[in-house]
Amino acid sequence: MSLGLMCWATLGHFICGIIAALAIFKKNFWPSFLICNGGHFLMEMIELTYHPFKNHKVESGLNHAGDIVAFLIGWCIGFYIPWNPSKQIGRAHV
Repeated sequence: MSLGLMCWATLGHFICGIIAALAIFKKNFWPSFLICNGGHFLMEMIELTYHPFKNHKVESGLNHAGDIVAFLIGWCIGFYIPWNPSKQIGRAHV
């Protein structure tokens, strides 16, 4: 949480985007895109911007946008990685 474009949590959004793309409808672009990125967008919209008790700003709109973009980039990388664990487990790559 930050007032700038990126913070330490932006990396977490990026990694979660990769994981979401690998886990949710890996072979279907639009359902995966809409569920993963739409869900993340909604989460960012309802996330607290102000501290609930001290009433000061803890996160800016710019930071929300940075988190959304980081998740989207992670999702794109995760969706287009040609990775199928069921075919790779226990096999040596030559």
